[in-house]
Amino acid sequence: MTQLLRDLVALLSNEIAFDDITARLGPVAHDPGVPMPAEVTPRDPALRRVQIGRYPETGKPFTVELELASPVTVAALVTAFGAYRQGRTDRGMPREIAFPPAGAGPWKVVIVAQLPPGASPIADGAATTITLRRDPR
Repeated sequence: MTQLLRDLVALLSNEIAFDDITARLGPVAHDPGVPMPAEVTPRDPALRRVQIGRYPETGKPFTVELELASPVTVAALVTAFGAYRQGRTDRGMPREIAFPPAGAGPWKVVIVAQLPPGASPIADGAATTITLRRDPR
């Protein structure tokens, strides 16, 4: 899973279009149009669901949310992407951890992993959803 995430970070850090992402991940199943995310039917069996969000002003890709078929451990994510920061979450909601911006292109990519509520300690947890967020440099 971490190799797929690295490949997606490399892709998303460049100047790309919506179609470049669907060419890599799978065909569009449902697209209600901007600002709503598009649902993609994943080609990779490691992915259960994919959604692509877009910037409302430009339609450029903003987020790629991946629901994983099998959870990836926090330890594997730390090995691949370094130390994380814990985000603030409300009680009963999934916990979020964010990894430093990655990618060498004109876009930085922040990796946000969601862990089930109450997973503790976080270092021993596993993420079921990963969101890759593109921010211009």
